[in-house]
Amino acid sequence: MKLNEFEKRNLIFESKWKTIVLLFGSLILVLLALNIEKIQSNFYAFWCNIILFGSGVIMSLFRLLNPKNLFLAPNAKLTKIYHKLKVKETQKELGVFSYTTNGFIVKIDNKNKTVKWHEIISMTAYKKDKYTYEDIYIDILLLDKSIFSINEETKGWLQFLVRTKTEFSTINQFWENKILLPAFETNRTLIYHKNNIVK
Repeated sequence: MKLNEFEKRNLIFESKWKTIVLLFGSLILVLLALNIEKIQSNFYAFWCNIILFGSGVIMSLFRLLNPKNLFLAPNAKLTKIYHKLKVKETQKELGVFSYTTNGFIVKIDNKNKTVKWHEIISMTAYKKDKYTYEDIYIDILLLDKSIFSINEETKGWLQFLVRTKTEFSTINQFWENKILLPAFETNRTLIYHKNNIVK
């Protein structure tokens, strides 16, 4: 299966059985509401139950019967295939970067900045705590003393990392591991310097 085949579908990242259980649970509660109406004749409780649990039946049926929906259960073979394809696609994505023979153009704040590889003096990586997760940043210092930053959420991040590791042989291929631990600390690390001053 190809990634575009997945992307034509509505992906639901849960087991189909969860929706089936919800369908039958809602259906049972609707049937109970019908029986309670016969016994107690409580008009308000009857319609509240019918509307509440009846909508659960309708929504569950729609999810199950819609041919565009594709259920991707955790640890299922199809889910693993999708994630593998998605990672490959993300690694190829150029995002805000376009590459030239001797550098790149990056779009920052809707402005294009042209950078030649030899203009990069240093690259410093660090983490920022975002409360529920951490984000890796890279500050890039250029010959003209200007600095720009990119992070993991920058489109084309992975391709940029691949290109810099290819362009600058002094960059440690596994520098990300130095940044990751310990958790929730900045872990500022010089990953590239023009004069080979790398920690």
